[in-house]
Amino acid sequence: MGRQHIEKRPREVKEICQYFLGIEPTRELIPVRPAQHYSMGGIRTVHRGESPSFKGLFACGEAACWDMHGFNRLGGNPELMMAYRVRRMLKLALCVVYGALQRTESRGAHFRDAHPRRDDRNWLKRTLATWAKPGDTLPTPDYESIDVMKMEMPPGWRGYGPTDHIDHPQTEVRREAIGKIRRQMAGAGPEELQRAIMPFRHLLPGSLRGRNARLGGND
Repeated sequence: MGRQHIEKRPREVKEICQYFLGIEPTRELIPVRPAQHYSMGGIRTVHRGESPSFKGLFACGEAACWDMHGFNRLGGNPELMMAYRVRRMLKLALCVVYGALQRTESRGAHFRDAHPRRDDRNWLKRTLATWAKPGDTLPTPDYESIDVMKMEMPPGWRGYGPTDHIDHPQTEVRREAIGKIRRQMAGAGPEELQRAIMPFRHLLPGSLRGRNARLGGND
């Protein structure tokens, strides 16, 4: 085959020969030997992953064996894994699509020709989707409202897309409240302003409430 071809084409084979056998395949013949491509079997289980003889032991994936040859081969079963997953994948896709259809607005990457404006007045809330009954064909949407008065930055124009959004009724109220705090605390540092506008330290685990030593004591 020649050195030029071997070093360019079957380069991985060349490296295996060099690293594992100490052979230079451009000058020496490559020996043909029996090899193990994949380990089959493992811990005996039933199809649910439970050991039939060791109570409390659970095994799955490549560690498990329940007498189906090739069951845990990576390239032989691309279909069984998908069959297990596809039903829940479809349910998740329905949550996304059905939830989006209920939103009569456009927001970020979610854009609708019929509803091009972002509507904070009606849709500044999180979509929560659940499957209430096993036989349901669509998820049941619910919503969690966002408290604008607890936001550090009230919703407004984000620097992209059209500016003709519909404001939340409390957006201007919160904006004025933040402006008032800043005027009253003129000259205050960022830590004091943060505590006044939107305190968060009490929500952190105790070990994370200290000052940031890497920033010279600043938060």
